[in-house]
Amino acid sequence: LTDQSPYAYSGYLSIRVSLEDWGLAKNTALQNPTRVHQAQDRLDRAVARLETVIKVRAVSSAAGDELRQLRAQNLNFKQFNDEVGDGLDTVITNLKTALEN
Repeated sequence: LTDQSPYAYSGYLSIRVSLEDWGLAKNTALQNPTRVHQAQDRLDRAVARLETVIKVRAVSSAAGDELRQLRAQNLNFKQFNDEVGDGLDTVITNLKTALEN
């Protein structure tokens, strides 16, 4: 190393060697912010997709609960309608009998 080299101080040299030894000095995502930003963007998009799925499932679950409630209510209305219909049939039969006499 020359005296004008930024690594002339031995402390810098040891740091530089240490970073190279660990694979952090050259060709890493840490030194290439575009790769880091791209990875962050992919992660953000993945999280957004997961949040959308969670919301859709929550809405779907709520819709399923509402559908079950409406079916139960519909069954109750059908039973009530049958009871009222049977009562009306009885009244009509009684009126016909009363009019014939």
